[in-house]
Amino acid sequence: MMKAKEVAKAIGSPSLFELTADLKALMDFGYTDEDREAFMDTLEPIVEAIDEKSDGYCAVISRFNGQVEIIKAEIERLTARKQAIENSVRRMKDALLYAMNATGRTEIRTDTHTIKIAGNGGKQPLEITGEVPDSFTRITVEPDREKIRAALEEGKELDFAELKPRGVHLSIR
Repeated sequence: MMKAKEVAKAIGSPSLFELTADLKALMDFGYTDEDREAFMDTLEPIVEAIDEKSDGYCAVISRFNGQVEIIKAEIERLTARKQAIENSVRRMKDALLYAMNATGRTEIRTDTHTIKIAGNGGKQPLEITGEVPDSFTRITVEPDREKIRAALEEGKELDFAELKPRGVHLSIR
């Protein structure tokens, strides 16, 4: 399967990058009053090609966004199905455990399975029911990001923090 770059090259269509480079080179070159008409004759097709290419990009972006929505819905469907199966497994295990406890059995052997009641591993569960003395507590110190941001926005200079640019994004309608 051909990639988009290969298709564009095969049909002779310059890439958005190439068109942008051409436009930048033309703008850097500039013009005089005498060659203004030639400059404009060169500029217009490049700008039109960039506009057309941009429209194509938007069409592909729109299609990809549609695919993303379909995939999101499928993920939600499969997540719900996974949860339902996990719930069924938990209920079935609970029923087996109940039956074994009710009958006083700790092990069942069949031709294909061995079922045993086993103790849980790991650390023993801990429940705290009263006030904990300071000697049994941990204090966590973390930066107060909102206080730091407010100080920087007020124009204070802090040698340990700085505000970074927000950046930009595209809006396609």
